[in-house]
Amino acid sequence: MLLVVITVIVGVLSYWYGAWKLSRYAARISGGLGAGVLLFPPITFWFVFYKLEHEGKEFPTTMWLFGMVSTLIVVGVFFQPLSLIATGRMDELDQMGIAESAVAEYGMKEGGYKATPSPPVEIVPPPVAATNNAGTNNAAGTNNAGTNNAAGTNNGAAPSTAAQGTTGAPE
Repeated sequence: MLLVVITVIVGVLSYWYGAWKLSRYAARISGGLGAGVLLFPPITFWFVFYKLEHEGKEFPTTMWLFGMVSTLIVVGVFFQPLSLIATGRMDELDQMGIAESAVAEYGMKEGGYKATPSPPVEIVPPPVAATNNAGTNNAAGTNNAGTNNAAGTNNGAAPSTAAQGTTGAPE
């Protein structure tokens, strides 16, 4: 863990050294650009790769990029919540442990945290299909008088094939 902390400190220091040196170049153009290069990394990136044409910019640019990339990689790999999320083990994040440790450390005040009961589960019965109404088959699988339909309702206006002696079943 000590090596991680040292790496992050070195990365941050090299980042700030590079940003400070690059902001000095930018401040020669304008004060606002110098402040932007120092404080806002996207402006620094734009300035270094598209605007700055000066001899000797290699070392500050290298320090700035090394500091930014090394710090982001070390924090992304070794910061536990980020590494758990990146590896898909989010269930190991102990969110209730944080609340329990806070209660143990600071105590619970009157009327504090109380678990709320879960709401009752309502069971909805499934819909009942239509019955045989002497007609042709529809998409719902029931037999209704009239033309084929998807809803399974009775279309009594059409003539029934059952009146002619057929059941509507395939022959």
